[in-house]
Amino acid sequence: MKVAGRILISLLVLGSGIYLLLAFVLGAPSFWWFIAGLLIVLAGLSGFFSLASMAGFALPPLIVLTPLVMTLNVWNRESAPLLIALGLAFISAAFSLILCGKNFWTAGRNYFIASSIILALGFGVDRTFTNKVKVHGFEMNWAVGSGDPMGTGPDSKEGQKKVVIYRNDGTMTCYDAIYSNELANHLQRLQKPVVHVEYEVFYDFGKDRAYNVRSIEGLLITKQSHPVLRTAEGFGGAIENGNPSGACTH
Repeated sequence: MKVAGRILISLLVLGSGIYLLLAFVLGAPSFWWFIAGLLIVLAGLSGFFSLASMAGFALPPLIVLTPLVMTLNVWNRESAPLLIALGLAFISAAFSLILCGKNFWTAGRNYFIASSIILALGFGVDRTFTNKVKVHGFEMNWAVGSGDPMGTGPDSKEGQKKVVIYRNDGTMTCYDAIYSNELANHLQRLQKPVVHVEYEVFYDFGKDRAYNVRSIEGLLITKQSHPVLRTAEGFGGAIENGNPSGACTH
């Protein structure tokens, strides 16, 4: 019964860890979350041999992850599997800590320390090499609503006019569509055919991961992914010879 219980607890932690790891790979706020998910998977595997080692590996990432997840917008049906996986992992790790009792301080303490060190190193790597932001500026043409020369998307959305900014990048035309009445009015007042556009580009380990439009002719749109201007959901891309093409250089 004791062996069966240990295997069951290990399977719960392992399954939860695998789900969390996959979820973090697909949409984690930063690289550090991936390290935390990996430690939970490692905890589940080590649990087949020792509950103390599983508790030691699992508790540091779970103690840090749980309050961080609670600060995100996760109180919805789509996030239920994530919350269930995190809850099962936490309950299983806590239960394994109770079962191993005093043995944790002799057999599990070193695993707890090792997990904490790996977690700290992962956090350091994350802060040093990921989510680095650089601002790049371009001179771009613009159009409002039906004036869009590429005819991309509806002319308005949620009562907001479409503003398209575009430029040539080699043989491609790069564009971004932003739905904002305030931006449309701002550009129409200026009556300038070409405007200065700033992009924020986010880099992980030196490779660009994502971008957003920071400002257009002095009007701030977003700042480090946080919206400043009221907009409806926009889009962007590239067109070559009338067909969707690859990504542009920002």
